[in-house]
Formats: sequence, structure tokens, C-alpha cells
Amino acid sequence: DGDSWLEFRRVLFRSLYADNQQMLLEGKMDFLGKEYPLYIYFQPSKLEDGSILLTLKDFSVGTLKLPKKTVMQVLSTNKDLPDFVKIDSKEATIKIELAKIKNDMDFYVKANTIDLYNDQIIFDLYRKK
Repeated sequence: DGDSWLEFRRVLFRSLYADNQQMLLEGKMDFLGKEYPLYIYFQPSKLEDGSILLTLKDFSVGTLKLPKKTVMQVLSTNKDLPDFVKIDSKEATIKIELAKIKNDMDFYVKANTIDLYNDQIIFDLYRKK
């Protein structure tokens, strides 16, 4: 693979924002001993099973010019990624399987509506049986 020479040591995320068109994941990335600001823009959508699909729209890593596939591969190699987050670097998507998030109260969540334009993000809460 032509991108294998890239050695990213660490990706840290600081904030997640949403406006009426997209979601922004903000963080920083260490690359070759330097720290670069990282901004990733996603289009969110609700899947039939209540999961959330984030489709990569745009990104920036400081002034570096990196391919989309490389950024997605770096995200997918994050060792701290929870089991309910699935990254498909080929499709440039992140699937968040909300129903698989573990908690002490035996509840699970499904996305009902994701409509950023009308400021509506609605989740349904269910008790496990």
C-alpha cells in the first residue's frame, strides 16, 4: 500500500459539534513528532437498525495533504475505539451501533431522527429484556 510509510502515533479528539448541515469532529494528530490540528466533517444519517452512519465529507490535518483513505485508516487503528464503533476506510464511513453501548441500567438507545437542518436529533430509549 502506498500509504504504509505514514506513521501516526496518536489521534486525540476534543469536541464534536453539529450545525444545520454537518457534524464536526475536532482533535489533534501527532505525525512525525509534530502535532497538527485535525478537523473531520461528517454527514450523519440514521440506519434502519437505529445505528448512526457518519459519512466523511471533508477533513484537514493542519497543512498536510493526505488522502481520505489514509485519514480513515488512522482512525480505524485507534486502540481506544469502543466495540460499538465500526470504521470502513474504503467507504469513508463510521457506523455507531448505539444498541451495543453497554451501561449499568440495562437500557439501549436507537436513533429515531437525525435532521440537522431542522435541529432535530431524536433517540429512543429501550429497556433490555
